[in-house]
Amino acid sequence: MSNYERTGHTVVRGTALYYRRSHIGPINIPPLTNMEATGCRLAMTGHSTLVIVSVYLPSPKRLLRRDLRALFALGDAVILFGDFN
Repeated sequence: MSNYERTGHTVVRGTALYYRRSHIGPINIPPLTNMEATGCRLAMTGHSTLVIVSVYLPSPKRLLRRDLRALFALGDAVILFGDFN
C-alpha cells in the first residue's frame, strides 16, 4: 500500500485507494483547486492502461471543470469515483 501525504491542507480528510502492486502503480495527481484525489494506473494485458482516481469534494466547495479536466488528462481511459457531494 502506498501513502502519499498532500501538504497545504488544514483539515484532515481525503481519499484512499488500496491495491496490490502486481499490475498497478501510483500516479502523481496534479494540483487541484477544490478536490482531494488519489490515483493509480492499472496495466491490463491486451488493453490500454486504465487510470483509477478516488475523489473527495468537501462541501460546500463547488465542482470545478478545471479540476475534472486535470484528472481526465491523466490518461485515455480514466475512471473517477468517490464523494462528489
